[in-house]
Amino acid sequence: MSMSGRSVRAIGFTVAGLLLLAGCAAPEPDAAPEQRPSASPTPTSTAFTDPREALDALAARVAPAPVSLSVPDLGIEMDVEPQGLDERGQMALPRSAFDAGWYQYSAGPGASQGATVLASHVFTVAEGEGPFLRLLDAQPGQLVSLVDAEGVRHEYRVATVEQIPKDDVPLDRVFTTTGEPHLVMVTCGGDYDSSYNGGVGRYEDNVIVTAERLS
Repeated sequence: MSMSGRSVRAIGFTVAGLLLLAGCAAPEPDAAPEQRPSASPTPTSTAFTDPREALDALAARVAPAPVSLSVPDLGIEMDVEPQGLDERGQMALPRSAFDAGWYQYSAGPGASQGATVLASHVFTVAEGEGPFLRLLDAQPGQLVSLVDAEGVRHEYRVATVEQIPKDDVPLDRVFTTTGEPHLVMVTCGGDYDSSYNGGVGRYEDNVIVTAERLS
């Protein structure tokens, strides 16, 4: 497939992948990712009317993938794995709560614009609590670093920490492909609703940590 073909395909995947925020806890070690609503949102920041505009935006975001994450104040040290879409067209997450997933259709950490989106399970039955649980204790001003596949370290500073009900999460802002380059880390929070979706269950909120890039 040509680069231009891949680019058009990736723009479409950006929209489909936004269903990530519906759930981020693994109910059992070998279970499929938690069932999530099938309706796709329509984020304004990723909707392009001119295909050339879409390709230009994607080209500006192309950069090496992140391979490791560090948040020293929270004791978070994690490998980062690229993640695409699962069989239902929703963003996949690493099976282990001790690995972070990078949405591979979001910006790389060295890109010139847009959000670099990382997410991980907050808990799995096999492993218990994962490092992203500590995002609940994140504070503005704390430093974050990502190392990319070429060994370049990118530094960030936490700007905002939000806990938002899942149905109210501003998906177009979290997954934006435009604006100043920044990092978004997502996991689950709030109470656990065991009756959700016929007993599949989910946490009621998302914890969203946004960090501005320093270098």
